[in-house]
Amino acid sequence: MYAGRLEPDREPTKRLLLAGRAADGRFYTGSVNPWIKYSLVRLGIFLAAFAVLYLALPAPLESIGIVGFATIVIAAVTAAVIALTVSYIFFAKLRDAVALDLAERRRKPVADPDAAAEDAAAEDAAAGDAAR
Repeated sequence: MYAGRLEPDREPTKRLLLAGRAADGRFYTGSVNPWIKYSLVRLGIFLAAFAVLYLALPAPLESIGIVGFATIVIAAVTAAVIALTVSYIFFAKLRDAVALDLAERRRKPVADPDAAAEDAAAEDAAAGDAAR
């Protein structure tokens, strides 16, 4: 019936491993953390602004005697300010999602099995010392 392929409804996990794709054709089916999205947006804005400034600044800066590494530094600092400003103004929803995600992570209790085992051993040792 399917020449060389698995049937669509059989063994979706195996099909995922074999084909590298989910059942609906996407490669990645999980959700991306908001801080990753926000970081990538800011990095993209920074790189775009840096590229434009790096290409546009040398001529004006050379006319006033600034050349070389100073041009790169000026372009990088200016691009960082532009990226900060644009992301602050236009990506408030994404920034709020990052803040909520971080607050949610902070609220979750961290279960550390090693710490629990160490606490139990310390309590047992203290109980043994008190019994002597």
